[in-house]
Amino acid sequence: ELETRFLLVRHGETDWNKQQRLQGQLDVPLNEEGRRQAADIGQWFRSVAVDRVISSPLSRATETASAILAGHPHVTLETDPGFQEFNLGKLQGMSLSDPECRKICVEREGRLANGEDARYPGGENDADVIARATAALHRAAKGGTIVVVAHGGTIRVLVKSV
Repeated sequence: ELETRFLLVRHGETDWNKQQRLQGQLDVPLNEEGRRQAADIGQWFRSVAVDRVISSPLSRATETASAILAGHPHVTLETDPGFQEFNLGKLQGMSLSDPECRKICVEREGRLANGEDARYPGGENDADVIARATAALHRAAKGGTIVVVAHGGTIRVLVKSV
């Protein structure tokens, strides 16, 4: 079996990140700061040998991945929906300051702390995201250095699960 090294990268900032609105799987593009962050990480990756770049299909991730690819013209962008952010169900698009959102988030944190299922209403739970992201890593594991551009929640539960 070939050795595969994964480098996990979170996408750059969006206006919704700044506004503390939950994006989930809604396609929100990078803002100006996010494009600068993507350019910065792209510059950093110029000194790294990269064999493949695989991204969540959401534009905030693919735009970040494209900045990394700028320094690696021999590599083409691949996407895998397994690397998308949590489906946050009814919370997608809501502000963290919304009382209903706060209530659901506090209840979810309590369930997580008690080891209970903490599914977002109408969306996914940690196990769902771990299963699909792990499957995506297994599909990608064909040797070499692979950059995966994904989302904060997905990366967090994936790293926590290994």
